[in-house]
Amino acid sequence: EVIKVNNGQELVPILPVPPEIRPTLVKYRFEVLFWGLRDLKRVQFMSVDRPRVDIECGGHIIQSSVITNARKNPNFSMMVKHIDIELPEQELYCPPLTIRVVDCRSFGRFTLVGTHTSNSIHKFFYQPRSKR
Repeated sequence: EVIKVNNGQELVPILPVPPEIRPTLVKYRFEVLFWGLRDLKRVQFMSVDRPRVDIECGGHIIQSSVITNARKNPNFSMMVKHIDIELPEQELYCPPLTIRVVDCRSFGRFTLVGTHTSNSIHKFFYQPRSKR
């Protein structure tokens, strides 16, 4: 089935990926434990007072709660969050895991504090031990 998309003035066909090429997807529970943030450096000459962590994988984002006062209590109020996502079985096709820390500043502004990308999410998979 060819899908046609209006690209300004003309219709451009979008061809679907054939099923024999598409990687097989498996459903996973993506669970994150948010503990806290400590020793955050200044960003744009201002201290980081209200940080939040965003974790992205495969277009899905898990956001932590905002730490209201990082100096008094650097721990998150809600520690566990999870989503169910479908990821490819083969490690080669898995999307990267991106971790971002942002500071929630006044007037709805968000300032990027830091970011990290891990190319292999497979090393974080939990393999339950079988009882013998």
